[in-house]
This record gives sequence, C-alpha cells and structure tokens, in this order.
Amino acid sequence: MMAKEQTKITTQIFGEDNFTPKVYISYRAEDNTFVAHAIRDWFLLYLGPMNVVIDVNIPPFVESVEFYLRSKMQDCNIFVPIISPQWLSLLNANLDTASLDLARLEARVAIELNLAITPVYVDNTPVLREIDLPADIAKLATSPHSKINLQSNFEEIMLNVIQDIKNAAQKHLERIGQVDPDAYYVAFEQAMTDGKFEDALYYLNEIHDYAIIPQPFRLQIRQRIRSVKRLKQLHEGYPIYQHIADLVRTNPPAAYDKLTHFFALYPEVGDPSNLFLQLVRPNEEVLTLLQQIEDPDLSAQERLKIGRRLSELDDPRLGVGLRPDGVPDIAWIKIPEGDFIFGFDRHIELPEYFISQYTITHIQFQAFLDDGGLEESIWWEDLAERETEINEQLWQFKNYPRVRVSWYMAVAYCRWLSSKLGTEVRLPTEQEWEKAARGTKGAIYPWGTSYIAGYSNINEAISGISPTNLREPTAVGMYPHGQSPYGVHDMIGNVAEWCLNEFENPDAAPSKVNLYSDQKRPLRGGSWSSDRLFAHTVRRRGELPITQFNDIGFRVACSYLPKINFD
Repeated sequence: MMAKEQTKITTQIFGEDNFTPKVYISYRAEDNTFVAHAIRDWFLLYLGPMNVVIDVNIPPFVESVEFYLRSKMQDCNIFVPIISPQWLSLLNANLDTASLDLARLEARVAIELNLAITPVYVDNTPVLREIDLPADIAKLATSPHSKINLQSNFEEIMLNVIQDIKNAAQKHLERIGQVDPDAYYVAFEQAMTDGKFEDALYYLNEIHDYAIIPQPFRLQIRQRIRSVKRLKQLHEGYPIYQHIADLVRTNPPAAYDKLTHFFALYPEVGDPSNLFLQLVRPNEEVLTLLQQIEDPDLSAQERLKIGRRLSELDDPRLGVGLRPDGVPDIAWIKIPEGDFIFGFDRHIELPEYFISQYTITHIQFQAFLDDGGLEESIWWEDLAERETEINEQLWQFKNYPRVRVSWYMAVAYCRWLSSKLGTEVRLPTEQEWEKAARGTKGAIYPWGTSYIAGYSNINEAISGISPTNLREPTAVGMYPHGQSPYGVHDMIGNVAEWCLNEFENPDAAPSKVNLYSDQKRPLRGGSWSSDRLFAHTVRRRGELPITQFNDIGFRVACSYLPKINFD
C-alpha cells in the first residue's frame, strides 16, 4: 500500500493530528491464533506494518524475558490483549504449574509502561473481573474493552472494534504529556503542607500515570505514594486511638475489641499510651518477664523458662490466648500491598493482606477441639482426608505453638475460625508467608542478611554457631529481637509452618489453590530441630498433608478483617 493511501486510511480512523499509534497485540497461541491474526491484518491495513507489534520472538538464552519485552513495547502506545474463551483457564493453569506465562508478562509490562490498555473479548468470552486476576494485571479488568462475535460480519465488527480502541486510546493518550510534573509536584507539596492527603495522592498519581518522566523517577513516585498513604493512616489513626483511650476508662470490653482491630489496621500509630496493658492489667511479675525477653543477650534456656512461667500466669499478651467469649484472640499484622523479592531474585506483587503475629498456640487450637472440631463434618468437607484423632502433645503449655497438626487439620481449623470471626481465615500462601517473614529488601533472615546467634530457636549447636540446642519449642514470641520487618514473630525456628498452596505450585493465588488434592504441601521457616541451612526465609520443605510431627505448626492469614465500627 502506498504511503499516501496508508496515511489517508489512518487519518479516517484516528483523526487528523498526524499521530499514528503503535499497537502491541497480545494473545495466547493455544487459544485462538486465527482470530488474533485476523485482527492483526486489520491493524496492518489501517496502521501499516511498522506500527503493529505481534508474535514477538524471544531469542534463546535471553537473560531476561521481561526486559526483552519491555524493549519491544516501550515505543508502543496501545496494548491490545485478545481475550478468548480459554484465556483465563490458561492463566490459572500457568499459575498452578509456575510456568512462564508470556501473555501475563506482556500485560504486566504494558501496565508498568502505562500504555493504553484496550482488551478485545472474542466469541462471548466473559469480561474479566479483578477478583479473577493476579494483582499485577488486575488493571485488565477495569480497562475499556470491545467485543467480537465471530458469527457476525467480521469486517463490520472490526471497524467497530477499531473505533472503540481509538476512543479508549485517545482518552488515555490525550492525557499523556498534558500533566506538567513540576507544577503537579508543587501542588502535591502544598497539599501535604495543608494536610490534604487525598489531594496529595491525586497529584502523585497524575504524575505517575500521565507525566512524561524517566522510569527511575516513576519508581520514586511509587515510593512516595506509599509514604503518603502511611502518613494518611497516621492522620486518620490518631483520633481513633484517642477515642479508644476514652473507652478504656468507660467501657473496657468494647475498648478491647476495638483496640485489637485498631492495631491491625493502623500499625503506624502503635500503642503510645500502653492502652493494651491498661486493659489486661498484668501483674508486676508478668511485666518483668516481658521486659526480660526484650534483652537479645538473654539465654535460650531463660527464654524457655520465661515462656513456661507466662503460661502458668495465663499469658496476657495479645494474640496468644482466647477472648472472653472463648474464641482465639488473633493479633493480626497488616502486610501492605506492593512488590517484594520472592526466592532469590523474583519480583512479586501482592495485594494487602493480614497474617497472625504468632503461630496458633496450644490453647487456641484446643478451643477448636473442645468445640467438636474433629467431629463436625462441615470443617472437613471435600478434603482428601478427614482426621479423627490428633497425636498426643509432648508440651502441654497454653502459649506454646500447637504441634503435631496435619495440613488437613490446619485447614479445618481455619474454616472453624472463619465462622467465629466472620471473615475468611486461611493458611498463608508461600508468597504471603515469605513477604511477611523478610519484607521487601530480599534479606534471607527476618532481621537481615546473616544469621545471628540467639535470634531464633533452632539447633545452633549442630550449625557450629553456639552451644545452644533446646531440643523443643518455646512459647511463641520469646525472640522479639528476631521479628520480621512487619513485626511478625517466630518466622525462623520454633516450628515449621504449613502454607496453603501445593508444594509444586508456589505461585498459586489463594483463590486458585487446590484444597482438595493429597499432594505435598510446603512447610516454611525451619523449626527447633533445624540447623542454619534449613532455617531461613527462602528454604522450602514439602510434606504430605497427613503429616503430624512435633516440629510442625501453623499460623493463619486473611485478605480482609471483619468490619468494625470505631465510633
């Protein structure tokens, strides 16, 4: 086609502003190659071959597929993912097998490069929902889309599709470059000075999404957005905290319930007035014992004794025992949304979630058993095995982690606890467990890059670190100096912890995990019997879900906390 004719057709479709968009077309070859190539041909007709990118050939031995795709996509303006009937099931299959998913990777890169996203749904394929997608590509579900019915006139349909894409792209592209980053940043700083955090976030998001700025600066803007969100939490949290402080004096039972939720939702505020201690009123001995374990030089043997003594004193710490109504008192820790290093070098994005500060204790699991947990069939529905008895506990201390719990028992417990708390409680996935354990910097231990003697309950003697080897667990939370960056305790040592996903599928999202198979499940963190090589945040151990060992326990997680009125 002559250049003049090409320009005429392009102008008819995309206007007379001398702008010719460059389109990147993504599809799954296993799903509907014919349709993808038919759409490609129409874009070639209207835009010309230099402005359509499709069927990118990944060279062998390329060091980074993501970097390579970025180089091919960075000059594009529009990303057109073709969503055919099998697109979502193929995505889930790749999640389950941890296989490289090129279509997902293309979508993630397009979103990071801030291209106009315009999905095309083929042959009555249901529109994607955010809940169906991993967090890194959830934007596909909210982007303007068009549809193709293969039973209709394809030429007419394609003209409509191109018009839809044109409209969506122009709305997006018209904003690109229209935001003056300097002016908007000045407005952001003024909003911060005035304490208008919503306005401040608006200006930052506008800069991130629509200003023409270098990629490193875009990353800095993302960091600043997270920082402002934290300040916003502090601004919102302090008045609530003061209200709870008034309730501590006038209505302690109501204050306790609100305070435990407050700690999870507003961890930035903390407990500057020690409201929790005012509520539980520990005696002097308990206060002394809790103060002693803060000393990093305290011996392991002393920590063992203190934990047992706290059990005798009905350990009053939040997250260790039961509420007044007999329901386990879980101390939830909020893990914020964002990326982190999974394994040794993978960057993974997770939405916000919550995880228990401690592993489930002896008394907390006993509440499940005393409530007929083994007998009530609803908690075991569809699981591959149903446990009818639990092995005898060697250590009968209320605040010890419950051990000799199979993966099936842990799942049944979560279902029971969900019914008590009014929100879905589950085991954490490996990705959730690892982020909670190590934070975002990729440190191999919760406290840093190297193992430090006395920071966890492992077999340090066999590792040649120190003579310490307790040969048993301690009460939960006896190594506060070894907690994770988010304040989660005992992520290394004490007991190995069950995770939700199948051992062979560490990338499965919580909603995509197969709960009904009898395949191995992962254990994380090592235990009191582990040496240093088996006790760090990246090490994985797989066991059959029926396994009940005296060095295995679990902690719980949830995506959302129960709603509570702070008024």
